Amino acid sequence: MRFSTLQVVQLLIISLLLSTTVLPRGPRQGVQVLSNANASIETSAGIKTAIFDTDAGKIRFNLPEDMIAGDSLTGTVYALPAGKSENEQAKNLEKLNSHSIEAAGQVSAVSERFVRFQIPEDSSSESFGVSLVDKKGKKVSSVNLSLSMVSLSMDDGNYQIPEGGQTGRWINIFGPFDGDVTNTELRVGGKDANPLAESPRQSIFQSPADVIGPTELQFKEGNISVNRLFRNIDVN
Repeated sequence: MRFSTLQVVQLLIISLLLSTTVLPRGPRQGVQVLSNANASIETSAGIKTAIFDTDAGKIRFNLPEDMIAGDSLTGTVYALPAGKSENEQAKNLEKLNSHSIEAAGQVSAVSERFVRFQIPEDSSSESFGVSLVDKKGKKVSSVNLSLSMVSLSMDDGNYQIPEGGQTGRWINIFGPFDGDVTNTELRVGGKDANPLAESPRQSIFQSPADVIGPTELQFKEGNISVNRLFRNIDVN
């Protein structure tokens, strides 16, 4: 079977993610898992993840944990196909990518990876729905994600950047953001950190797994740039 260039690239990315245990990692303290049929919610170190388990594999939708009504947000979607061979994985990846994520009534394709949406300003609910939708527009499974009842106040231009972290774990940067993680840049040891989610109060990345020890962190948001020393510790 011949694969398209897009399928080859996607499979290479998935192979890298699985070989470095990228997606499931993150601080294990405080992890909560709530199950509902073939969907679950996992909370860990500022990230809330809706996980949809299908016959073709899993779809993980990462969101910032501090979501409140009126927020503009970015989450990231990862499709992890089941299958022992490249052929099986390619077929299952195609099935997973045919789905969409519906968040607070707004729909984005799984294949887009970055999901941008807004929670209604006048929302009186303490939660909002996230659904996995198939290519026919049918909701396959749904979960409710709780909203935060506390909003942190951030001074303009004041970003709280950690001095260190762990390889493959989350790097949480607090400060005034626009909720679009695609225009926030973070590099550790000269390598791009993996963007996971952003709210108006924090941006969350995954530290590179292959940068170890004292190094330099480079952060950029809008016209603000910060360079600082950063220690990336490998605890494995």
